[in-house]
Formats: sequence, C-alpha cells, structure tokens
Amino acid sequence: MPEPIKSPYFFATKPSGVSSHRPDQDKLGFVEWLSQKYQQKFYVVHRLDKETSGQMLFATSSEAAKSLALLFENQLIEKTYYFVSDKKSKELSWKVASTIAKRGTEWISIPGGDEARTEIERAGESDGFFLYRARPLTGKTHQIRLHAKDSQVPILGDKLYGGKAFPRLMLHSQSIQWHQGDERVYKESPLPLLFENLSLLKDPQLCGWIAAVDRRKTLYPELIDTEQCLRLVHKESGDLRVDQFGSTKILGWWKDEPPTESEKTKIEKLAQGMNWGSWSFYWRPKGEKGDELQTILSGGEVPSDWTFCEGAVRYQGRLERGHNCGLFFDQRDRRDWVFQSSNNKKILNLFAFTCGFSLSAAMGGADKVVSVDLSKRYLQWGQKNFALNDLNPEDPRFEFRAMDSLKYLDWARRKGLQFDIVVCDPPSFSRDGKKTFKVDKQFAELIAACTQVLSPEGVLLFSTNFEKWDFLQWKRQLKDGLSQWGFSRIGVSPSQWDFEWQVQEANLKAFFLFNPCAPPHLGVQDA
Repeated sequence: MPEPIKSPYFFATKPSGVSSHRPDQDKLGFVEWLSQKYQQKFYVVHRLDKETSGQMLFATSSEAAKSLALLFENQLIEKTYYFVSDKKSKELSWKVASTIAKRGTEWISIPGGDEARTEIERAGESDGFFLYRARPLTGKTHQIRLHAKDSQVPILGDKLYGGKAFPRLMLHSQSIQWHQGDERVYKESPLPLLFENLSLLKDPQLCGWIAAVDRRKTLYPELIDTEQCLRLVHKESGDLRVDQFGSTKILGWWKDEPPTESEKTKIEKLAQGMNWGSWSFYWRPKGEKGDELQTILSGGEVPSDWTFCEGAVRYQGRLERGHNCGLFFDQRDRRDWVFQSSNNKKILNLFAFTCGFSLSAAMGGADKVVSVDLSKRYLQWGQKNFALNDLNPEDPRFEFRAMDSLKYLDWARRKGLQFDIVVCDPPSFSRDGKKTFKVDKQFAELIAACTQVLSPEGVLLFSTNFEKWDFLQWKRQLKDGLSQWGFSRIGVSPSQWDFEWQVQEANLKAFFLFNPCAPPHLGVQDA
C-alpha cells in the first residue's frame, strides 16, 4: 500500500498520448491511472491535450481543488512549455495575442483580440529543427498550438494546425510555479530526449521507438533500469517490441521480412542511446521454421539464463521459442491481484506455462496451489521459479500436473475438489496429437467446466489473446453466458500502460467472473 500523499497538491508528468480524464468506462485517463497507482483520489485542476506531455498539477482534496482553480482563474499560476518546429522564426522572441473561439468542431485563432496571450522565444536549433520556449499568459484551449501556427512555426507532429507528421506531438509542459505567501512553489518536468537532442528528429522511425521508451520512463520510473520487468516498446511503434527482463533487454522483430540494414543501424542507435548494456535483437521468420529465432544483433553479454523480478517475485529468464523469456508481462496487474487475494485460499492455475500466477498465489499465502499445463518442461521451469523464491516445489501445498486442462477439470469435479480462485488463460489455438483446441469454439465449454470446481464465493479469472474478437465482443459473449454458468457479475481490470492504453485495442482481454457469494475485490471494476 503506497504512503498517502498529505500535501494539498500533487505533481505528476503526463506522457504523450494519454488524456487527462478517462475516455470511456473501460479505459482510464491519467488522473484515474494515478488514483489507481497511489490508491488515493486526485482532482484535476487543469488539463493538457492528450498528445502533450509534461508537468501536471492535481489536488488531493475538493477544498484544495477549489483553491488551485481560483489561482488558475486569476492567472496566478505560471506555466512554461517547450515545443519543436521544423520552421525557423523571424524573431528571437515575440508575443502573440488573439481571440480563440470554437467554430463547429474546430478551435480557431482570430487576430486582433487579446483574450489569449503567449510569449514565445527561440531556445535552440540543430539540423533544421528549432526548439521554442512558450509562456502562456492566459489558459485557452489549444492556445500554444494555435499561436505557434499564427507565428508560422507550427509544432512538429501537430497535423491539426499545420505541423509536419511525426510520431508524437512535440509539445511539452516543462514547469509550473506560483507563490504561496512568501514561498515559491515550483516543479519542473525534464525535457524528453527528443527535445534535448534535435539531431535525432531526422529519423521518424527511430524517434517513434525513443518516444515509446520515454513514455515508459514517465509512467514507470521506479522500474526502469532495475531488475524489474517491463515492456519498453509495444505495437504503437510498428514492428519492434522491446522487453526489459531485468538487466537484459530482449528486442523482437514482428514482421514477415527481416529488418533491413538501415533498420539494424537504427536498432543499434536505440540500444546505445538508451545505454542498454546487455541486449539481443531477434527475428522469428514464419513458415516451416517459424519456431526458430534468428539472432540479428546483440550488445554486451546475454547469458543463456538469468534472474529478473516482478515486484518481490523472482523468475528465471531464458530464451525459448518465440520472443518470450519466461513471463508474459501483460498479466502483471492480474498476478498482483492474485497475490493480494490468495491468503488462506485454494488456487487453480490452468494453462500455467511457467507458473507465474501460481507463484503469486503461493507468495500471497495460499493454502493450496495447483498448476496444470500440458508441457512438463514448462512446469519444471515453474518449479525452478518456486525454488528461486525459497518455496519448496515438493511442499504438499503445491501440485504440478502435466495434463490437459479440460481433463484435469473433469477429474477434479469427480473428486469433489473446489477452488476459491481459478485462473484460466488458454492459448488461442493448440494441438495435442490429433486433438486441437480453439478458444473461440471451446471457451463456453471451458468456462462451464471451471464452474464445476469453483467454490460458492469463488472467482474465475478468464483471459485470452484471441485477436479476431475485440474486447467488446468478448464482453458480450461472456455477459450472455453469465446466468447459464451461474455467475452473478463480470468485472475487468484496465490494460497496463506499458502495453496498450486508451484508444489502442488491447491484445489481452481479461475478465473476472464472480459467483453470487463472492465479495468485492480491490482493483476490479464492473464491466
């Protein structure tokens, strides 16, 4: 549990691409994400455009929110922004004044008025790109973006107002300050790498990858360059994926064709620029040898196996088939939920892989943990993970069953076994000899079988990466079956922001199905 924030105000750096408030009920905004992270309510007293990064100010109480809103209203809070353009201004510094109004669905700047006022100065240049400092004297919607356009220095990435296309909007809220009696309150957000090194901007693809890593640094500073695990680059930047497995970075190329020599050079620049000591870049070609990884590039010494952490839990990492090294990071929040919910409970983990959920349950104080997977080799890997955490896999509280999950459910039903939590994370498709499993055809059968071993207060955590149905389609399918399966409600936990957020469609769809007597659970919202 994080320590409560006792100050009446709270500063946080918002990444580019995230709105201040939730866009819909199934997706978090920045303030909701912060409230979830710190388990404390925050109040928005000003906004940044979704594509703008940088310093934001929040209140921690309704009374503080009113006080800060009054300071903004009286223009007593000073804000400084930086932006980048590929256009050079005629003057070194100047002022812009206009009236900003909404025409239809668009905001426009009308010359001649002074309701919106901004001071701008050129602060640097390199390789045909120019850095500007802007101080808005008023707080109108899209004010800096419109005044940059008025000044013929449209912001890079701001296609709405005449800027050149770019992986992100190059506008950053650098500092906020005001006076509170004799005290000066000041907080700044360091400029992102792309603002500090303008020469990088010549290569938009490389900049997209750098912006992705910078976004994770903003959201998860406590995890970066530690023994913890995190996805550093996801699908928002094309075909490259980068995972931090502790001190080792694994880069994967998700494309039918291998990377070009130019792309390889960019990968090396990315790794060097981020000071990744130990890293490997892999490509898995499709076809007959689709399970074989080809090493394209590497830096430092990448061991054959190593140890990394997720919170307080330790895992063995090693390069296997595919791009995964022993843990699927997009389930991190669900594993934490299992850890928080398992004390004195009986847990069943189906399709267990290397037993991440099982380990979370065991570390959380579960009375019984059963791990089921067809692969004996993966279960043995899971047993090594138990041993890494000083848990004896031979302890009778822990069982590892190398068998088909549906067959185990039938056996457990006949034995009268019941579990308080069942974790069911099936593959989209699998084959066992002549028998095949397709999640879109068999999910109803699988869920029905899970209900037969679930206690009256039990919860089924069901998740899938099946891509042909999106989140809403899966939610409809599961809601339609609630009464048939005997569940009373369905819950969700939002996507992790090192993977997808807001407008992006999540690969992983995870749902909590509650039996009628199940109590509310922290971190789960009704779907």
